[in-house]
Amino acid sequence: MIISNSGRNSVPVEVALEFKAKGAQVIAITSMRPSTQVSSRQKDGKKLYEVADLVLDNQAVFGDVAYTPEGYDKPVAGTSNFIGIAIVQCILKC
Repeated sequence: MIISNSGRNSVPVEVALEFKAKGAQVIAITSMRPSTQVSSRQKDGKKLYEVADLVLDNQAVFGDVAYTPEGYDKPVAGTSNFIGIAIVQCILKC
């Protein structure tokens, strides 16, 4: 199981490819909305959802922020960590 909200960074994709090369099934937890809107940082242009065997969409918002406090000009409060924890707990408890 590999978790990357945007799924665009090289390390999660490389780890997924390495596990697949060893015959493992790869489950990705990612946010499909942002992942389909950003470019990959992987040399072959792949994103995590494109190499995983099963993709669980965490539905996190673009930028992974949910709240802009009064008096601040930038939003804070990432949601993907909490959603990811909930998804993994559901998998392990079922």
